[in-house]
Amino acid sequence: MNTSNLISNTLEFEGTKIKFTWYPGDDISKYEPFTQIYGVVFDQNGNMLIQRREGCDWCLAGGTVESGETAEETLRRELIEEADVTVKNPILLGGQRVQFPGGHNPNPSKRGDDDFYQLRYYCEVDEVLPQTPDPDHDVINERLFVPQTEINKYLGWGITGQAIFDQAIALFHHLHP
Repeated sequence: MNTSNLISNTLEFEGTKIKFTWYPGDDISKYEPFTQIYGVVFDQNGNMLIQRREGCDWCLAGGTVESGETAEETLRRELIEEADVTVKNPILLGGQRVQFPGGHNPNPSKRGDDDFYQLRYYCEVDEVLPQTPDPDHDVINERLFVPQTEINKYLGWGITGQAIFDQAIALFHHLHP
């Protein structure tokens, strides 16, 4: 894997400083182990989907791979569960490596999630469904479509997040000139 042009930054999450490194590319085998899948989702106007539970920060919709699922199956399931949208045209953008201090996730409930990859997919909304409770928390998540220029203002993911969003936005404009 070519590492000469990688973008990394360290952000604090739940009291722990975590290093995030963006690896663009469409070869899923490069990003193992991957444990989480997220969608960079665009509506027909080019606005980008974010969601949050009450009292939580805004984030992309996505989540953990369940046993026997492919990455794309996880993506589709999580987007319905968390944001009540179906999508079309999923395209792998790359993998974000998540590294914890000392190589160990300090959260005991996340054992096995030490250093791992989160896959990021570009996709477009096929259908926006009526909102239903997320089965993981039994609450309806807040869903919002934001302009492309504001995505990282809501998420605050630093330069790695901006690199992911820039790549997805460029792809959207390439597919919709």
